[in-house]
Amino acid sequence: MARIKRGLRRQVIMAVVAAVKLIIEGAYEAMEALWDTDVQGQGGMLASLNLEAMSIMFEWPALIEATDIIARGPPRWWVMRRAPGLWRDLEIIDNADDDYYSTLLRMRRSTFNRILDTVRPELEKQVTRFRVPLPPAQVLAYAIHRWAHEDSHKHSSSAYGMGKTSALRAVREVVAAIVKCFPNEVNFGNPADRNRTMKAYQARGFPNCVGCIDCTHIYVDKPKNRNGDEFSSGRTKRFSQVAQMVFDSDLRIVDLSFVFLGTVHDSRVLLNSSLYERAMDGGLFNEVPKDPFRHERISVPGVPGQYLLADKGYPNLPWIIRPYGKPEKATPQTIIFDNIHKVVRTDAERGIGLFKQKFQLFYRAHVTNQQTVGSEVHAACIIRNLLRKWGDVEDERHMRLRQDIPSIGNVPVPPQHVPESASSLRAAGKAVRTALCDHVNAWNAQRQREVALRRAAARRQAVH
Repeated sequence: MARIKRGLRRQVIMAVVAAVKLIIEGAYEAMEALWDTDVQGQGGMLASLNLEAMSIMFEWPALIEATDIIARGPPRWWVMRRAPGLWRDLEIIDNADDDYYSTLLRMRRSTFNRILDTVRPELEKQVTRFRVPLPPAQVLAYAIHRWAHEDSHKHSSSAYGMGKTSALRAVREVVAAIVKCFPNEVNFGNPADRNRTMKAYQARGFPNCVGCIDCTHIYVDKPKNRNGDEFSSGRTKRFSQVAQMVFDSDLRIVDLSFVFLGTVHDSRVLLNSSLYERAMDGGLFNEVPKDPFRHERISVPGVPGQYLLADKGYPNLPWIIRPYGKPEKATPQTIIFDNIHKVVRTDAERGIGLFKQKFQLFYRAHVTNQQTVGSEVHAACIIRNLLRKWGDVEDERHMRLRQDIPSIGNVPVPPQHVPESASSLRAAGKAVRTALCDHVNAWNAQRQREVALRRAAARRQAVH
């Protein structure tokens, strides 16, 4: 657009003011003619309108929109609004606000407001003589939108009315606020939570199980000023960092370790994680003598305490149960154990898949800061646990229908000492797996007998 010369600016301003005045006068005359009570009939009303008043009718929709003199109902859900910006879309309240929030932020509006009410004191800033600070809701929405859609700061920040530097600062502030306001969301929970998890796995053949463990790759772009060999694993051929996650029966993330490069094996991640240290100290998976829910669960001879289910990438430990995985040496009992073990431990794989589906930034390769990516993953895990805790969950078709099956029996287990050496730990882990193999086979046989009895009863009812 050509610039107006300085000498003509006054004339242009006066012309614009005159045009606006003419439009307002025409609108007033049109409104007065339309609402004149002295005019009888539609023909008389239209006759009273002069040409100047009729010319203003072309601008009638714009005037209604600008002055907001007529109350307008919310649009239907199939009507797409004009997009004034992602943040402006989230500010509008109508009967389709949950659809916009689910599309942009992967959560309902009520869930977003609930998180915002908790972290607002950490995100609010004092108004000074400089620029007005961004609203906490806008800062929180931008950080969650970036994690959910894997947009770069350069492209997504403008949609939220902020620059790239402000966007980087917003993500750091949101991460710090979420970790500070929800410090205990990623843990194994209280005795009641553990009891609920162990009873759920007991119904699936693994009593005293508190979760499933697995590792996943968080893909990143090639780090700058490095050759990237330590980030690129031989199996994936991509630059990544490894995150170790533990999921319970409700697919909640109960433990997280994220400080490892893409070339590190799952077993090495476990041995260098805080989970291993806490488990070896004896305060994580040992039975608590004062557990008020201990009598509600069964005990398996040879299984001294609680444990996790894992794949063949993990070592044999008293609290890590892995499959046998040797077809040449398999027996009917080990085959049944491995098949049921494979079905149950998919909780970890399904939980990782749902986590990356919810926050796609950690599914695709992206430019990241090595110093803050671990905190971002931690904050995203906290948000995911909050969504499941508050009922804002994924598609329920992903959830497995579970049916409670009667227990086999309750046999007291004497206290057992867990050795500390590596060889004795492997031997103890194999002994626990053997004991669980016997229990799973007995559980499977009882389940088949109950299914046969139900089918026979159904046939008898059909005959009669």
